[in-house]
Amino acid sequence: MASRSDDSGSRQVTRHPMRGWRTCRENSFQSIAFFEYSLAQLHIQRGDAAQAREAFERALTTDLSFYAAYAALGDLAMQRGDTAAAAENYRQAVDLRPADGGLRAGYALALIKANRPLEAVAQLDLAIELEPYFAQPYFVLARVFDHSGFHEKALSDYEQFLARSSLARAERTWVQTRVNELRRPAP
Repeated sequence: MASRSDDSGSRQVTRHPMRGWRTCRENSFQSIAFFEYSLAQLHIQRGDAAQAREAFERALTTDLSFYAAYAALGDLAMQRGDTAAAAENYRQAVDLRPADGGLRAGYALALIKANRPLEAVAQLDLAIELEPYFAQPYFVLARVFDHSGFHEKALSDYEQFLARSSLARAERTWVQTRVNELRRPAP
């Protein structure tokens, strides 16, 4: 500790300027879990997935209901190819926030990567029911049906995607080409 004198000559004890900094910083966030989640996002921006994963896990040790950390851990697991962990983390996120169409779409992607397409279709249907104007689930659902040979259903979902997606979406050109192919009569 340092001491200093004020104008009246009395001595005041001051703390080291860096002591308590983490506590002050943590208190400026909604919760410790949110603080750790934010820290993890910074690690992701730096390209340090291992540190991000640790921070997401710390967020969950302070608040097991912090669904966003489960979803983020699911994304990290998919990036490293651990499809079982990705699906499990997304399942936990969806269990905590069942009315979130975006989470259900993420869960569906994890299920597809884990080679569980029937479960993925069920999650995509729920995502569409919850968020009917959200374009991504239509695209993913169309790809699943197209890959499975259900071209009429795929065509319908591709068209729904085109009707809802931004004109700037990268997939639009490919989808429009695929829609044109599916509309052509078979020779």
